Amino acid sequence: MRGTAMPAPQGSSIPNAQFIYSTLAAKNQEGAEAGTSSARGTEELIRENQRLHSVLEAAEQELARQRDAYATLCRQLAEENQRLQHRISLIQHEIARLHQESEALRTALREHESDQYTARAQEAQCSAPTKLKCVAIIPARNEDHTIAPCIESLAQQTYPLEKIIVVNDGSTDWTELVVNHLRQKYPQVECLNKEPDGSMRAGAVNYALKRLFTSDYDLVLIADADALYAPTLVEEAVKQFERDTNEEIGGICSAVELVGAGLLHRLQKLEYGGFNADRVATWRNIMIIHGLCGVYRLKALRQVRGYTVGHMIEDYDLTVRLKKAGWKTVFNPRMHAKTHSVPTLRALIRQRLRWYRGGVQVLLDHGMTRFTAFDAFNHVHFLLMLGIIGMIVGFGIHASGRWSPQLLWHPIPIAVFVVGWLGSLWQLRWVRGLDWKDVMIRAIVVPELLYYTMLSLVRLWAYFLEFVSAKKRW
Repeated sequence: MRGTAMPAPQGSSIPNAQFIYSTLAAKNQEGAEAGTSSARGTEELIRENQRLHSVLEAAEQELARQRDAYATLCRQLAEENQRLQHRISLIQHEIARLHQESEALRTALREHESDQYTARAQEAQCSAPTKLKCVAIIPARNEDHTIAPCIESLAQQTYPLEKIIVVNDGSTDWTELVVNHLRQKYPQVECLNKEPDGSMRAGAVNYALKRLFTSDYDLVLIADADALYAPTLVEEAVKQFERDTNEEIGGICSAVELVGAGLLHRLQKLEYGGFNADRVATWRNIMIIHGLCGVYRLKALRQVRGYTVGHMIEDYDLTVRLKKAGWKTVFNPRMHAKTHSVPTLRALIRQRLRWYRGGVQVLLDHGMTRFTAFDAFNHVHFLLMLGIIGMIVGFGIHASGRWSPQLLWHPIPIAVFVVGWLGSLWQLRWVRGLDWKDVMIRAIVVPELLYYTMLSLVRLWAYFLEFVSAKKRW
């Protein structure tokens, strides 16, 4: 039997037989134990193989199950995708339908609004006046220090100007450069360069008017390059023209305020207050639309062909010609303009010589008419007052036969003086920028008495220069 030690035969002659048998028995026992251990290892391998096979089968089954689940999920997703695409297609069709309906409604609404707008526009054209288009003309010669504030004040009007035309009349300073710089800020500013030809301010204004006579503008503001204009000036002028439904007004002038300092400035300011008072008293038919600020109907200027070149005060001549053509010239105290007073006595005398000679020239050119009668009366009145002053400061003859001045205290000239002084106090209400110093100057009389005495002498000198046909100087 395998694994059992065989006993040694008794009486054997082989030496050490017992030892050999013992050894063989031990080896046989070891082999039997080794065989038993090998059988056990094989069994364990078989069992492990079976376990792994079971695990593999389970994994294959799980994989198959996952594949089935994945296929099912993909099938469900494909079905859901088709369903969503179908819904999207339905929604797109609905959106297209709504868009078509919306476009149809918009088209119908636009046609309805267009019809209403056309009806309102036609109704407005029938019931409301057309907005007046206004343009400004600024004649300028060597005005680089004052032209910028002037343009700024016109460009910032509450009633916008369609165009601001600066006529550069041969300036030798930086006037053109300043105007071109302002054009970058205000596109409505335009600079026209004119060669100097001796036509002075009237020629410069006519140079721009020739371009406007063929335009569709309604109003023209003729301004001075050294003046400043209130923001509402154009608006107030337009309002007055709009109220003139019969189109009888040919031009409107503004009130004037002087800017400056010193006694000479204050005397001029008080004098200009008298000018404003006279314009208020005759506001429906003023004698002169001054050159500082006049707003005209373009058709009126077109009718009289602008300014007459050669007059020393071309604004007076233009006003008379407008009146002769049937237009009214009025004053609007709500229109405010500022300018600088004449700084020196020499410049003031030169200015007044031009004014006085220009006034006489207009009277000589137009003759005695109902439009110049008031100015003619002013000249006669001045000469009469000069005679009255001659009565007050008269000359008597002493017994020695020599001429010597003496004061004649006659009640009539004294009464005339007192009435005139009281009237001058009332005119203070028309002095713009009035303060207590101005009131004191008028109250103490003497400064203004000397001032008007000087102006009277200048006026007499102007009469003489015009009488002898002296050369005109501006």
